[in-house]
Amino acid sequence: MGDDCCLLEEDSGSEASQFDCGDGLVDPKTRRNVDLVVNNITERLEDED
Repeated sequence: MGDDCCLLEEDSGSEASQFDCGDGLVDPKTRRNVDLVVNNITERLEDED
């Protein structure tokens, strides 16, 4: 399954546990950009409700 194993776990306890996957070589700038995109999408979905 490789690096995507965390995406398939149904019973992950929290968001923090998802960051434990992989070998920790995530670029902080990339992580920040992904967080911004996810937050933007989440806010737009909440506004639609």
